[in-house]
Amino acid sequence: CNEGLSFTDLKNEAEIAILGSKPITLNEFKSLKAIFRVGIGRDNVPEIEAAEKGITVRFPSDETVKIIYRETASFTCSLILRMAYNNIGEIDPWHREIRKTLSKQTLLVIGTGNIGSRVIKRMENFMNITTYDIIQNKEQELEPLISSADYITLHIPKDKNNNAFFDAKKLSWIKTGATLINTARGSIV
Repeated sequence: CNEGLSFTDLKNEAEIAILGSKPITLNEFKSLKAIFRVGIGRDNVPEIEAAEKGITVRFPSDETVKIIYRETASFTCSLILRMAYNNIGEIDPWHREIRKTLSKQTLLVIGTGNIGSRVIKRMENFMNITTYDIIQNKEQELEPLISSADYITLHIPKDKNNNAFFDAKKLSWIKTGATLINTARGSIV
C-alpha cells in the first residue's frame, strides 16, 4: 500500500529513514519524523538525540528479532558446511576429492548469546564445539581455543569493548587452513 508514499535520496526531504547497519547523522535530515531500524543492533541509532528532536524511533518486533537470530544462525551453519565441502560436488571437471570428516573438526563459537547458542545447538551433533564468551571465560583462554579451531564463528555485540575484537594478534593465532566466519559488525580489524 504505497499510496501517498514516495521515496527520495535527498536527506533534507526525507521524513522517514529506514536504517540498516550504517550510522545516521540526524542534522543531515531536516524533515525527519521517524526512524525504523531494520536488524537487531542499536549501536548506530541515536535514540537520545532523536527523542530530543521529537523523532520517533522504532525497532523490529520481538518475534522478528527471534527470526533474525534464527536466520543468522542458520546462515552461519550453512557457511561452515559450504566451507568444509566447497570443492565437493563439482561435476565439470570431475575429480575425486577426499572429504573432511566433520566429527573430527573443531568449531569455536565466540559469543554464546542469542545467535551463538543457536549455532552451537545446530552444529553440536556434527562437530567438536568449543566456546568462548567474555562472561564465562578468561582472556588467556582465547589463544589456545583459536589456535586449535578448524572453524571460528564470531557472534558478539558491537560495543566499545568489542570493537575490533579480532585484531591482527588474534588473527595470527588462527591455524593455517582454518575458516573464520564473522556475523558481528565491527569485530575484525
